[in-house]
Amino acid sequence: MSAYEVFKELFFHDLSMWQSHVITILVVSCGVVVAFYFFRKKADELRLASTVFDSVDDAVAITDVDNRIITVNPAFTRITGYAADEVIGKNPKVLASGLQPPEFYKELWDALITTDGWNGEIWNRRKNGEVFVEWLSIKRVHDEDGNLTHHVAVFSDISERKATAERIQHLAHHDILTDLPNRILFTDRLQQAIANAKRESKHIAVLYLDLDKFKQINDTHGHDIGDLLLKEVAARLLDCVRDSDTVSRIGGDEFLVLLPTIEEEKDAILVAEKIRHTLNQAFELANYSLHISSSIGIAVFPEHGSDEITMLKNADAAMYAAKKHGRNNVKLYQMMI
Repeated sequence: MSAYEVFKELFFHDLSMWQSHVITILVVSCGVVVAFYFFRKKADELRLASTVFDSVDDAVAITDVDNRIITVNPAFTRITGYAADEVIGKNPKVLASGLQPPEFYKELWDALITTDGWNGEIWNRRKNGEVFVEWLSIKRVHDEDGNLTHHVAVFSDISERKATAERIQHLAHHDILTDLPNRILFTDRLQQAIANAKRESKHIAVLYLDLDKFKQINDTHGHDIGDLLLKEVAARLLDCVRDSDTVSRIGGDEFLVLLPTIEEEKDAILVAEKIRHTLNQAFELANYSLHISSSIGIAVFPEHGSDEITMLKNADAAMYAAKKHGRNNVKLYQMMI
């Protein structure tokens, strides 16, 4: 069924009794010309609706009372990859991605039956198998007697917009060079770890790490080599910790490590020594064999601070103590009081 035929049915199929009487009176009293004007006006409205249907950028699908597709617009084909004749007569679940559980669709239909409408995000699948996210709005259409006649679904592909928003959100909380969490995200996770440690009477640790000799390498070999070195340092740091730990680059050659669960102080020292030893190994980058070391300060909750500001400040102080004592070593905050 074409869009024109669908709209013709919607416009003319359910003329009320009084409309029929009006048409009869028009013909009897005023002649065919006036009646023709009445139908011409309806026909103009029909053509306008059909033009809008075919021209809008959003996909539109109209189904019958049994939820079988009776027509779709060109945008539907552009977004999903399905031509009209491939979906007409079929249930819209032909687009289902399988990513939503049955409960999702039950809630959708419950809302649709209760309120005659539903809108929200839904993951569907194009004809080529690609999964995409759409913003979908569904409305139920009734005749003048309140009987359901159609469902009208309108949706737009928001995959690119959603990906852009997620990318912006990611960039706001991660270091551009290494893709590690930045100070904002690290502080947020530290706050959560402290709150959890207070509830469960646990210990956590913050490691404040500064690379020794990095400036010399950056000045000698250039920023490109320096950037490669920082990326490799980030990768080695991640290899030294658990998935539940957080490694962050907070700027320049400074890094932070959050250990959200430790049994005692020596656990943090063992991780710090593992990092120090790993970073002492040569970095083979762009035909250069580069050697650096690291100075690491440790603060443990609750012994060295009860909030994120104090923890970071004391870990930083311990790191400077490590540098003061010859670099390439680890200092626990209480050791330098």
